[in-house]
Amino acid sequence: MVAIEHKGKYMLPQLEEPFKTIECLKSDMLRVLGALTEDELRERPSPSDWSPLGIPEHIVLVEEWTSGPSEEPLPENARVLLKGRVFVAFASRFMRSGVRVPTDPSAEPSGHHDRDSLAQRWDLSRDLLKAKLQDVRKETLNQPIAMHPLAGPVNACQVLALLEVHMIYHLRQLPKR
Repeated sequence: MVAIEHKGKYMLPQLEEPFKTIECLKSDMLRVLGALTEDELRERPSPSDWSPLGIPEHIVLVEEWTSGPSEEPLPENARVLLKGRVFVAFASRFMRSGVRVPTDPSAEPSGHHDRDSLAQRWDLSRDLLKAKLQDVRKETLNQPIAMHPLAGPVNACQVLALLEVHMIYHLRQLPKR
């Protein structure tokens, strides 16, 4: 496989396609949110559910742990373990099936953001993630790039797989138009 160039930097093909997928999912979510009124954006379907605007806030919080800027550096001895591989497989299966998954309290939406500020934060987070992915080379593909709170160290492919299934999971929760 040949790496693909972007503005003088390269992203490996096995990362390029999943990255394009999460970008398309982001566009889909922003399109759905753009069609909602301000009242619809803030309306919670039930007390235990997030508002449509809470969903992208949660996704942005989760994506920020993958890209920084406040991310702690990974320990030098961090390695992707079987635990991480198993977690990614099970999380993908559960989220694709629509099973409700508990949320870490640090990723709970505050409800204090508007659509535009969330879109700006999301763009920044994606730009940082893209830069991080462009630093991955064939020989470092299996090395961790982020620390998942449950899975432990995860590599670029695992990060992209989790982000994709996470967005699919939450897109289903948005009102249909």
